[in-house]
Amino acid sequence: MPQKEERLQYYGKAREIVSRMTLEEKIILMSGSISNLKMGLDMINGHGYNYTPYPAGGCERLGVPELRFCDGPRGVVSGRSTCFPVTMARGASFDRELEERVGEAIAKEIRGVGGN
Repeated sequence: MPQKEERLQYYGKAREIVSRMTLEEKIILMSGSISNLKMGLDMINGHGYNYTPYPAGGCERLGVPELRFCDGPRGVVSGRSTCFPVTMARGASFDRELEERVGEAIAKEIRGVGGN
């Protein structure tokens, strides 16, 4: 995991990029770009929601790649992944160290299925 100073640099860069985006570009970042047909075909074929990471957003003008979503309330939902307790249940433990480890595991699984 990156050190605090390195994380602050990432946050600063992200803030700078977002400050240069138009409202429309920000909204596009939060919108999926997969068709209802593709999503429906995944479900009809028994794969379920987010069988593969779903693309969304991106901002070519600023060099921001599209996001590849594969998340759900219990972690990664693409492929075969660990089913974690929902965040509310984990938060009720007040165990920050445990949540860091869960976050690291989810991040590895996201990268493993092609998400980001």
